[in-house]
Amino acid sequence: MHITIGNSNPRWRKELPPSELLEPCNVIMLFRDVKLLCEAIKGGDDRLEDFARSKFHDLDAFVSSWTERKAEGTKLFKQGDGGCLKLWAGVRDEIDEAHKSDTWKRLIEEGGPSLVAKVAELYYTTNLNIVAIGLKWLEEGDREVLPGIQKPYGDVKSSTKEGYWGAEHLWKPSPA
Repeated sequence: MHITIGNSNPRWRKELPPSELLEPCNVIMLFRDVKLLCEAIKGGDDRLEDFARSKFHDLDAFVSSWTERKAEGTKLFKQGDGGCLKLWAGVRDEIDEAHKSDTWKRLIEEGGPSLVAKVAELYYTTNLNIVAIGLKWLEEGDREVLPGIQKPYGDVKSSTKEGYWGAEHLWKPSPA
C-alpha cells in the first residue's frame, strides 16, 4: 500500500518555496489527529489501512453521540438557550459528512435499513428543530434568519426523495 500524506489547502503551497514542495503531491488521506497518524506510521501499513477506512467506522457510537447531542439541544431549547442551535447544526453537519463520505455505501450495507432509519430520523429532526428555532426568531422580529431557515428546510425536502440515503427508506412529513 502506498500512502502520500500532505495538505490539500492551497494556501499551504503558497507559503513554502518551490524547493520544499513534494512534487507530485497526491493526497490520498488527511489525518486530523497527529497522534493517531504517528501511531499508524509506527504500526505499519496495515494500521494505515484501518485508519483510511473512515472516521465513521463505529457508526453506532456516532449515532449515540448524535442522539445525545440532539436531546441536549432540545433541553437547551426548552430552557430558552440559543446554544441549542450549535448542537443541532453540529449533528446535522456530521450526518452530512458521513452521508457524503466515500464509505457511506459500506456503512449502509453493514448497518442496513435500521441504521439508515436512525440516521435519517436524526437528520430530519435536527433540521426541523433548526427551522423551528429560526421561525421563533423570525416571529420575534429577526428577519436575517430567513436564509438560515431555508437551507435546513431544503435539506429535509431533498433528503426525503427516493434513493437519497442509498438504501430503501421512506419518510414523508405530515401536511400539518
